[in-house]
Amino acid sequence: RVLPKPNLLHFSVTLDYPAYLHKITETMDNNGNITVPQGTHITWKFHTANADEVQITTGTQQIRIPCNNNLCSYGVQARNDFSYQASSSNSYLNNRDSLQYFVSVIPDAFPEIHVERSQDSLYFDRFYFKGGIRDDYGFRKLQFVSFVMKDKDTVRPATATPIPFQPDATAQPFYFYFDAQTLSLSLGESLHYYFEVWDNDGVNGSKRSRTGEMTFKLP
Repeated sequence: RVLPKPNLLHFSVTLDYPAYLHKITETMDNNGNITVPQGTHITWKFHTANADEVQITTGTQQIRIPCNNNLCSYGVQARNDFSYQASSSNSYLNNRDSLQYFVSVIPDAFPEIHVERSQDSLYFDRFYFKGGIRDDYGFRKLQFVSFVMKDKDTVRPATATPIPFQPDATAQPFYFYFDAQTLSLSLGESLHYYFEVWDNDGVNGSKRSRTGEMTFKLP
């Protein structure tokens, strides 16, 4: 009697990207080596012959996926790089021939921000700022943060002023004007301020980057 040998005939991989990336779901055939943004949901569909299940092995973990009419499906959310092997079996035989692949996962990077300061030529307490922000996918918030200190104590709490920006533009300039005279600083008080930006990371939560802290004090 000849026992039926299980085989993996072909497979497809469907990539369902995180919603905040606004990318259309993709399906690829017989392509197991893939690079995806972190948080992508990956679904494999294995088409088999004479197989009761498909085994997915990642490191020391083995997942057994039952087949229905020679079709086996498995899904996972990609958080980190991983390699995997796929093989098939039935109640008679294990097919030791396996497919080996690697999934490379690209984390959402931190946003970048830089700024240049110019002082008004007539009024020493008025400042103009020109800056830029950059991110791999986009932004959630951009603001100017300031607070007043005297000696080493904060005497006025921090205030945040929103700065207009384009959420989906991955690299863009920004401009800001600030008149320190509006604070009516007293002698011995100093203004401390910086700019900060949040990205739109929908997997790990928004990440913040900020410029170095700058100061202004009455002469």
